[in-house]
Amino acid sequence: MKELNLLYCFDSGYNVQTFISINSFIKNLKEYKFNIFIIHQNPASFNEYSNVIRGKDQVNSLKIYEFDRNISNYPNLKGKHVSEATYYRLFISDYLPSNIDKLIYVDSDVLCIDDCSATISNIFNEIVDNNHTIAASTDIIKKNKDHDLFLNLNLNQDKYFNAGVMFIDYKKWLNETSVNEFINNVELMAEKIIFWDQDILNLKFDGKYYELPPSLNFRKSSITKLETIISHNFFIHFVGNHKPWTIEGGVEHYSQIYFDYYKEFTGKKYHFGLKSTRVNSLKVLFQNIINGKIFKTRYPLSFIIEGLKIILK
Repeated sequence: MKELNLLYCFDSGYNVQTFISINSFIKNLKEYKFNIFIIHQNPASFNEYSNVIRGKDQVNSLKIYEFDRNISNYPNLKGKHVSEATYYRLFISDYLPSNIDKLIYVDSDVLCIDDCSATISNIFNEIVDNNHTIAASTDIIKKNKDHDLFLNLNLNQDKYFNAGVMFIDYKKWLNETSVNEFINNVELMAEKIIFWDQDILNLKFDGKYYELPPSLNFRKSSITKLETIISHNFFIHFVGNHKPWTIEGGVEHYSQIYFDYYKEFTGKKYHFGLKSTRVNSLKVLFQNIINGKIFKTRYPLSFIIEGLKIILK
């Protein structure tokens, strides 16, 4: 069987989501044996999940590295839906072995929902053929020279990628990037950073990446029909604040995809975390009962019970 290297960088707040994500790749990419690499601030907290993953036939190896730098003062983290773990991507060459050839970096809020083995092979070939280091999906295209994001980062090119899914030629990554360069840029750009390490990565590559098809990093959408999301995409990325495991996002139709996988791999129907205060979350829960949104979910009563549990905990 072919081998595929997957990389995740996260903290204990995303243990469950990463477990579901890894299982979704194993389930749908049956042609591969997996080498999974994790950079985590507290590896012991992931033990119950790592033991299950290591027991799967398609998993060659699972290596977990403890992130040991103090970056709590890194920019634009206070009050955001991300933690300092988003910056771990900048340090991967400090942890991963240098003999890796190619790998896919995946955010913990990404699911693989269909087989795309042939597409994966083609993307890696295109990266090499076009002399790129990474492949990623464009998130923003510059409308004019005054676009704040491009102006802040002083980008020369007219496109900016989403770093939640990156196909990486790791040999080239080691030759062309350095942790010290990333650290220096974080310090230099501290007052201008909006999208955390993603800004730093775009500053580094500045439009020089191979373009991933949208199906390999489809950003969840409230306006796209569920059937269309499922039938036209391979990787679903639950970007933004309203993620499936929040009271606010759990009622959205795209969340059904996540919770179907969650139930398959845990036997449970829902899990939630608080996005805002308990009072606000309770308010949102009751609003979604009154407006009927909860009753469009697959298991309305379970949704309400699990929602109340996390709010009243």
